[in-house]
Amino acid sequence: MEMAIEETMATEKSMKKKRDRRFVTPKYVVFISIAFLAVITQVPFVITLYFSTLDWNLLYPQLGKQFVGLSNYAHLFTDVLFYQAVWTTLKLSVIILSVSLVIGLLLATMLHRQFVGKTIVRNLLFAPFLVMTTVTALVWKNMMMDPSYGFIAALFKLLGMTPPDIIGNHPVATVVTVAVWSWTPFMMLILHAALESIPEEVMEASRMDGAGRVTTFFHIVLPFLQQYVFICVLLGSIMIIPLFGEIALITAGGPGKVTTNLSYFVFEEAFHGYNLGSASASGVVASFITMFFGSILIRMFQGRKGTA
Repeated sequence: MEMAIEETMATEKSMKKKRDRRFVTPKYVVFISIAFLAVITQVPFVITLYFSTLDWNLLYPQLGKQFVGLSNYAHLFTDVLFYQAVWTTLKLSVIILSVSLVIGLLLATMLHRQFVGKTIVRNLLFAPFLVMTTVTALVWKNMMMDPSYGFIAALFKLLGMTPPDIIGNHPVATVVTVAVWSWTPFMMLILHAALESIPEEVMEASRMDGAGRVTTFFHIVLPFLQQYVFICVLLGSIMIIPLFGEIALITAGGPGKVTTNLSYFVFEEAFHGYNLGSASASGVVASFITMFFGSILIRMFQGRKGTA
């Protein structure tokens, strides 16, 4: 009997080793994948670094390309408009992230309950995230906020009031509104999935102990959601800091430079000023700024995860 058991266990071990061997990724496949990622991500960055050392303006092709070293960076760090773009980027990112996160948490909490048509409501709430940035920006600009024939203008006319020029008078609020409309579903989906994973036994125990909804939310739900909120902030920051479409299509960085962030600043240098050297330097600095804040958030996330 013991011999039969040992033979069976040995057979199972050999079969498991064969299965494990079958699912091991060959080394050459890993190397090819790494090389492919390096080519499509690092080669363009290296080329941009090279361009950033040149004085190259497409308006004057007869001058050609002239190597100027770090002059483009020196000029960039003395440009007041650059610092204004950095401040605008930080301001817009913080506001959009905060508002999207709060509204996303409220919607996720609402969806955590059972009600008729929950699936339909959830899909409708998530739909804005799937709409292309170009479509979103043009719909809000022309169909919602246009002072002549937009939906908001029609409501004001219906009430006998003069329609306001929302985009011209409140450009920052306009960009924030459109971006929040696009990114709130992303926050909602992550937080909703986190709420669905809370053990029902914990919630039932809190109810049996007499804890109300508010107490349960602040002492059980929010501590449980901390890691997921950090994920929302991390991913949201990486994707919202280089915000471009809403600004380019709605405000074009204006009025003046009020809504010009780093992404639009680089765009203006390249496609309005046709100065590829300066634009490349701006892009490199913008990339390092994004990576700097991303690395800080990752370290904070890892630190919190280690102490959890």
